[in-house]
Amino acid sequence: MSLLKVIRWKKATGLILGEDRLTIARVASTAAGIQTLDTEDIEYGEEGVRGALESLVENKKLAGLVVAGLPAHRVYFAAKPSDEIADAADVLEVLPPALSAGSKYVFHQVTLKGKKQTYTATGACQKDIARDVLAGLEDVKATRLRLEPAPLSLFAAARNSGKMPRRWRNTIRILLDGGRGLAFLAKGKRALAWRPFRYDEEDPGPAVATSVRGLRTFGRADLALDDVDGLIVHTAGDRGAVESSCEEYAGIETKAMPPVALDSETAAAALGAAGLKARSESPDMLQRLKPPPSIRDIFPWGVAALLSLAVLGTGYQLSEAADLAEHKRRMAVGSTRKDAKKAKVKVPQLKKRHKELALEMELVYNFIVKRVSWAEAIRDLPPRLSDSVGLYGIRGRCSFTMPSNTKTKIKVLETKELVLMGRGRIPRGQAAPEEITQLLESIAQSDVIKKDFPRVDGATVTRKPGKKVDAINFVARCSKPKW
Repeated sequence: MSLLKVIRWKKATGLILGEDRLTIARVASTAAGIQTLDTEDIEYGEEGVRGALESLVENKKLAGLVVAGLPAHRVYFAAKPSDEIADAADVLEVLPPALSAGSKYVFHQVTLKGKKQTYTATGACQKDIARDVLAGLEDVKATRLRLEPAPLSLFAAARNSGKMPRRWRNTIRILLDGGRGLAFLAKGKRALAWRPFRYDEEDPGPAVATSVRGLRTFGRADLALDDVDGLIVHTAGDRGAVESSCEEYAGIETKAMPPVALDSETAAAALGAAGLKARSESPDMLQRLKPPPSIRDIFPWGVAALLSLAVLGTGYQLSEAADLAEHKRRMAVGSTRKDAKKAKVKVPQLKKRHKELALEMELVYNFIVKRVSWAEAIRDLPPRLSDSVGLYGIRGRCSFTMPSNTKTKIKVLETKELVLMGRGRIPRGQAAPEEITQLLESIAQSDVIKKDFPRVDGATVTRKPGKKVDAINFVARCSKPKW
């Protein structure tokens, strides 16, 4: 893989602040998805977290957005319906003693909007930890540094590892890893609470059931949630056995999914993957300690240059488009003026020109509207003939007067006529055949014939005697005498 492609990747760094060591994971967004480039563990020295972070900055081991995270036992997180929170004290009063003693904590609240309910999520940690992180990474821009609860990133990694049933809305997601477990209460794609626990690796069902009961009670009492729809268990063991055991003890529909480790390397990689997203819904505990961002941080020079170039390019395109539109407008005005000169008619000639146009319109009307469509009439006749009757001649006439601009109007009787001439054979001594009568009745009912020739006269029949069969000739007239 070429160096150019690596440089073009969007990168981020995840940090896990453990009790005695710092875990680092550098991740990148590649064509194949989010990949972990490398991981590293650094033990704290005499200067603790601050010294370890300063060494990372000095050795240039931080890439992209830096997302630091605290394990579940070092951070507090909880969500409550937004309409039940008057101020931060409503949530912070339930902080654990380790965080609330002496009010030496920092917190940050984010809003989680849902279709029916909006929640306020609060993350809090000891102020000393947050200050050490901020001091150790003081050379990192404030806009590229976050301190989040690490379990939320593990939840996101677990959520992306498999699809849950669509009908499930409120779920409990369990992560099992070597005797340690982490249970999340979630609504849709958002975690609202978590609970760490220990379990027996041979049969995790009882411990899982205890965590499920606690989270279900918390969801109904504090979050106004309906009952949980299902339980999702991530495990590296026998999925079938774990699924049946958890379903038996918890009394809720269970689905087993691929495992998500609870070690520091996985958590750091999950934090880095969260840093690649455009927007994070996790609380940032450094939010209240960060200095106000400078104008250059809010609006970097590189971005300003690109935006200025885009504005100039867009302005040039708009100017070219405006010039082209103005040219077309001038051409249209000139063409309109020329056409107006050509179409100019003197007032004394208007009456004469009006008569000429009226005569032309009358001629077009007579030809298009009053003329007979002979082709349609002829095509309509053959299907109406019987086997013993045939046509040997057709004569048609359609007359109309040509328009005239003279004052004297000539009255002309305009007629339409269709003459059918046919032959047939009948047994000697038999009267006029019924086929001719049926033919005339069929023609009189034809929409095509009736439109132009509504009147059908009886046929004139002549007989020519033969030995056994007489030959007959007939002439039928279809007409429209006046119109």
